[in-house]
Amino acid sequence: MARGSVERAGNTNGHTKLSRCAWGLAITGLCLALPACDFEFGNSDAAEAASPVAANSVRIPRPGKKPTITGQPASVSVASGASASFSVTATGALPLSYRWYHDNKSVASCRSATCVIPMAMPADAGSYKVIVSNRFGSVASQPAQLTVTTGGDDVVTAASCSRHDVQAAVDSAAPGDIVQIPAGPRCDWNGLDKVVVNKSLWIRGAGKDATRIRRGSYISDDNTSENDIALTALFVFDCNASTRVRLSGMTLEGNGTEGTFVGSDDQTFPQLLAFDYGVKLFACRDFRIHDARFEKFGYSGIDLRSKPLNGTSTGLRGLIDHNEFVGNMKVGLGYGVSVYGADDWPAPDYGSANNVFVEDSYFEDNRHNIAANGGARYVFRHNRQVTTYRARWWGMVDAHGRGDGAHGTRSFEVYNNTFEMTGIPAPASATGAVFRGGDGVFFNNTIQLGLSWAPGNPPYGLWLTVENEGCTDSPKPAYPAYDQTTDLYIWGNTNNNVSLGGDNWDVCAAYFKEGRDYHIKPRPGYTPYQYPHPLQAQAWPTP
Repeated sequence: MARGSVERAGNTNGHTKLSRCAWGLAITGLCLALPACDFEFGNSDAAEAASPVAANSVRIPRPGKKPTITGQPASVSVASGASASFSVTATGALPLSYRWYHDNKSVASCRSATCVIPMAMPADAGSYKVIVSNRFGSVASQPAQLTVTTGGDDVVTAASCSRHDVQAAVDSAAPGDIVQIPAGPRCDWNGLDKVVVNKSLWIRGAGKDATRIRRGSYISDDNTSENDIALTALFVFDCNASTRVRLSGMTLEGNGTEGTFVGSDDQTFPQLLAFDYGVKLFACRDFRIHDARFEKFGYSGIDLRSKPLNGTSTGLRGLIDHNEFVGNMKVGLGYGVSVYGADDWPAPDYGSANNVFVEDSYFEDNRHNIAANGGARYVFRHNRQVTTYRARWWGMVDAHGRGDGAHGTRSFEVYNNTFEMTGIPAPASATGAVFRGGDGVFFNNTIQLGLSWAPGNPPYGLWLTVENEGCTDSPKPAYPAYDQTTDLYIWGNTNNNVSLGGDNWDVCAAYFKEGRDYHIKPRPGYTPYQYPHPLQAQAWPTP
């Protein structure tokens, strides 16, 4: 018999199936030259178990079929607030998939051979197991126990909302504790006063209307610069891979002292603080900021940085929800939320937890409600936005492009939001989103931005342009320009109109073509991450 591929049908009892013997001879049901054989006698494992193999056949099993666990997860005990992890080793035909369970409930964040609980709390204690699967079947591990010892999870109440008393409570708290800031008169924090948090804590006020902390003195750019970004936030969270933080239940307010700046059209703009923030988070993962209010900050209410104060960037992911951002406005600055990557250029991770999420919040009279830079990735969804006359041109949602040699936004997912305006007389209108770089999706947004800029010129749901260092350079760069948008999908909005180039229409519009760089249709294969975000339901120890 010639060398080659041989197929032999099985006999009537289904036990002599012979296939794909690439370099062997078929002799009475036996495949020789074993390294090239990929045979299976018998139509299923179940059938073989029920009926003996025919006498004239030899079964050569296919290697690595159903998964086999070779290393079981081990039980662990950690202190409250510390990181805990379980690992499993398994063999079998690739690819293998992993699904972990805590007390028989799926753990959404664990989909690999190792399951990490970044900050273990008493609610995380219990039994953990993993199911390892491939196309041939699945196998469950033995259960492993997580024990969380207390020593944290207490409530430490600050004596007052003064900076000194809040910092003292933070310093005395154990990881996993709640630091409670009481209700009372508004507290002014003067100069560069701030509270620094470098362990896993929940900073909790008595409510937005009950706990109010304000920057009590004006900070000008004479005594600070963007190089001092850690200095002018009211709260600074310095995280690492095992730190999880939370803040809620308070109003944070910038100083609000305003000078004036007169624009080219004689419009007067406010001049607020220089580099003034409410909250800054460095390298924080699985954080949550919720049920708080941020107002009158010159830079941003919440500022997120992927780069830590010291050490290596761990990336950013977490949740900002059910907050209010009002009046954060300054010429050139003024954001509700600002997100900065590590100036890298990661691949987009659409529909994943590995993004910064902003949802279920209210924004009004901010220069940008969200802005991003440095390779950041964000999801902005289910928010209500209202722009005003002074903020109407800037774009409620923003994604920066490349500037000053640094990367711009990497990816964005913007959907199920409302874009509204107030106090803008006709025929003036407003701008919904401004994408100056990066890729993403923009869909199912309700956009109500007036009837027109001028008669016959309808408003635009979004502007698609290139950062100032791009298409306006001389000589102009070749396509594609630096970090420009080349993979954007737009669909289902009440206004799908796209302005190509914005203010720089004549020189920038050539860089964008429908069907090449942007598409008015759903993104193929895209599925949004689950809503609401699971962190909304994740418990923290209660007193």
